[in-house]
Amino acid sequence: MIFEAAKQDFKFGFGDYKRFRRAAFVGNQKWIEWFTRFFGPFTRTEEKHFPTGQLEAAIAWASA
Repeated sequence: MIFEAAKQDFKFGFGDYKRFRRAAFVGNQKWIEWFTRFFGPFTRTEEKHFPTGQLEAAIAWASA
């Protein structure tokens, strides 16, 4: 089951994800912010982290 989930994540990350122009990640966990900064340069998708409570701002940014 874990292997299947990892396979689906890999497929999305290296396939469908590149079709998105922007992706907003919302949460207060430090790893989300770190992940966004670290992997951002390796994707075609513009990525940005927003703290919890800024969901509306994240949606507005991602859909602009």
